[in-house]
Amino acid sequence: MALPHKEIVFPELAVTGDDGADGWEDGRWQDIAGSGGMSRYRRQPGDHAAHVAAIQAEWHRVAAEYEANPDGFYESYYYLDGHPAFWHFREGGDERPATHVTRLEPGDGLRACVYIMVVRVCPATERIEDDEQQNTATRVWFELGKHSWPPDDGTWHDWLLDGGAQTYEGAIIKAARAVWEAYGNDRRIADSEEYGSEETLPVVQA
Repeated sequence: MALPHKEIVFPELAVTGDDGADGWEDGRWQDIAGSGGMSRYRRQPGDHAAHVAAIQAEWHRVAAEYEANPDGFYESYYYLDGHPAFWHFREGGDERPATHVTRLEPGDGLRACVYIMVVRVCPATERIEDDEQQNTATRVWFELGKHSWPPDDGTWHDWLLDGGAQTYEGAIIKAARAVWEAYGNDRRIADSEEYGSEETLPVVQA
């Protein structure tokens, strides 16, 4: 059954150096997200703003497809992977701001912020018992949480969203629904003081 649409408000991304000055004439190539994945092209003046628009349009598409089919493995997978709560930034040695769009990793959520583990549990308790002979049922557990917006404090373990399923596909579907239920389609709830001050604990990744 389709889900109601939740509003999307994007965090601000820096687009400095987008005026055609200094460096645009050297013909460097840029990766940019699109409906078919990542593509490469020569940068032109105004491309930073176009890059932001493309990333936002892609997330609108992914979120709409997920809300239309929230029980689909494909839709759930890409919803988790691209969710703005999991966006993070590459570090660099130049003077671009920490939130510059060229540093952004908008489709890396599953690797960076979703931890999947395969375990054997006791089917009667759904727990890993000390007596290993009782642990005969395979389960796929997940933990996840937002990636902080710069200044970068790493990822958070939002224990309220912990869960699991009997299969990897089922775990991805349940994890995506947990994110949609708790955060919606953007970062505003995950980043709010009301949500993060008591319910979640930060875990900084090395």
